Amino acid sequence: MKIAQSILLIVTLSILVPLSAFADSQQIRRDFFKRLEKEQDFGGYNLDLEVIAGVVTARGSVSSAVSKARVSEIAASLKGVSRVINEVEVIASSRGATTHGISSADLIVERTRRELTKENYSLKVALEGKDIVLKGTIDTLSGSQKIVQIAQSIAPGSLVRNQLIVKEEVLTDNELHGRVLKALALDPQIQVNDLTIRAENGVIHIAGSRPEHRSIDRILSTVIMVDGVKDIKSSVVIGQK
Repeated sequence: MKIAQSILLIVTLSILVPLSAFADSQQIRRDFFKRLEKEQDFGGYNLDLEVIAGVVTARGSVSSAVSKARVSEIAASLKGVSRVINEVEVIASSRGATTHGISSADLIVERTRRELTKENYSLKVALEGKDIVLKGTIDTLSGSQKIVQIAQSIAPGSLVRNQLIVKEEVLTDNELHGRVLKALALDPQIQVNDLTIRAENGVIHIAGSRPEHRSIDRILSTVIMVDGVKDIKSSVVIGQK
């Protein structure tokens, strides 16, 4: 009976040791990806870890050399890790990269959810060829620009096409006036020095003269496309400047 118990004890110990090592390896992997999720501006990546007796081998791809170095730093800082072997490749275009099974499109959506906590928006991210396309609606222009920055940081090798529709913003008259002047200044064929431009509750009042209808139409079509402009009241007439 004692011999049988001794044999059972030896068998039990031989099972527990490998199971314990496996559990430690799984914990290291979980801790690594949990830390990675908290990294800011890490970029797109497709990573996996092999952990054997405290030795971590990282494989896959990231979007920059900085991110590759960070992989080693994170892994080396984890409890139970004695050595890190970094076999990660740097791939400049990471539009198709995944994060442990999560696509770059999903990464953009998830990071937007974490960082734009004060915005009301709906977001859909699509991969079309080499482009990342942002679709949906958002309250503010600044929020739209922030999502573009997030997409660019996650997939720096991709062209980000922003098709987000910005809902009506509450702008002061001075802010809207500044936007209109900036938009007009971008067109080299439009001179604004002799025009009187005023913003009032979303309505742009323009007065002055132009030698032909084409010039007036160019000004008005530029102004109406400015975010925040509700209407135009034009007093621009045909005549000599």
